[in-house]
Formats: sequence, C-alpha cells, structure tokens
Amino acid sequence: AVPHSPSAPASSSADPHSAAVPPVASAGGSQDTPRSPPSGIHSGPLVVSSVVVLGIEMRETPPAKGARAGGSTALHVVYRLRAHVGPFQCTTYRRFSDFVRLHAALKKELPKLQMPKSAHRLIGDRLHPPRGIGASPAGGLGLSGVSHLPPQLSKALSPLTRQASPRPEARLQLIKAYCDDLVLVPELARAQATIAYFWPSSERGDGALVAPDGSSAAIT
Repeated sequence: AVPHSPSAPASSSADPHSAAVPPVASAGGSQDTPRSPPSGIHSGPLVVSSVVVLGIEMRETPPAKGARAGGSTALHVVYRLRAHVGPFQCTTYRRFSDFVRLHAALKKELPKLQMPKSAHRLIGDRLHPPRGIGASPAGGLGLSGVSHLPPQLSKALSPLTRQASPRPEARLQLIKAYCDDLVLVPELARAQATIAYFWPSSERGDGALVAPDGSSAAIT
C-alpha cells in the first residue's frame, strides 16, 4: 500500500527510503516495507522532524483466525499521531505494542546506539502491565526480520494472556516522551525503521499524507 503524490501521476508512489528495512507491524496488524519517493517529489534523505500525539481512540480488534462468528467484539486503544517526515505531514494510528516493535526494529538497525531512557520505560511498562495481566511465556507479535532479542525485550513483545485496562492516559505520557526522543536523537530521526513507522498506509487504517504544497495526497 503506497500513497500517491498529488503533483505526480496516479501511478507514482511516495514511499520513503530505497533501502530494505525491517517491516514494522502496525495497529492494523499488517507490515509495510517502505520504498523510495518518486523523483521530483523530494531529494535527499528523509528525517522525522516532529511528532505530536493528537489523542486516543478505541478500535475493534480483528478476530483471530478460526474464531467463531458472532462472538463478542474486543476493543483496543490506538494513539493518533501527526509526524513531519521530510516535507510531508503524516497522520497515523499506532497501538502501544507497536512502539515496542519499533524499539526492537531500531535495536536491530542501530545495535551500537545507546537508546534513550524513554525507550526503556516503554519496555518496563509492557513488562509490568496492570494487575491481572501477564506476559505469555510463548509466542510473539510477529516482528519480521528481528531475531535474537534480549530476553527482556522478547518477553515485552509477547502477547498479553488476557485483556484488561491498558491505562491509555498513563501510557500517553510514555509515548510522548519516546516520540520527543526519536526526534531529538539524529540517528533515530533518520533511521529507516522510524521513517517506516510514521509513514501512513490505508491498509493500516491511517490518516492523510499532506504534501509540501498543503494538498492531501491519495493513499491507496
């Protein structure tokens, strides 16, 4: 799924970066690997220069494979984000666990970089959820391309055994701090995993991609 530039023919794609990056699973459960913007839309490397958390929304969780029809509908929390990726303004929706996936992808892409404290607080919150929830000892969230993770991060990426309140307001502050650090640390701001994370896609149920001239680009 790739957005089109409003100033380019409909067949032109406007995806960031040309090098392969680890796909980062998103709020919709899909994985996207970004590619390069078409010539004439943007020259030079893309950098995430700002991220603002606009709010919190509830969404229906897609039923698991093999689930019986007519069962109760589960809900999950997503955070609405607005990021400036190069000259583009991108609106996306991400779950708290998606930020844990992003951290794992960045650890793989930048293994020698010391990650900010906000990243460790994200992992700590995932490892110590509200009372009554526990991390499953087996299974994972399907982060493609990331393997041999430290035990703590592997556990943080495991699914929760049952649903309960995810404390979205408290986690909102953790996400804001982490997004601020992504912008402030140059290596993280221009990392391929970061660019991929904030690039919108209709498959993932994201919002608009606004071009430099202020017009909304189509996302397919």
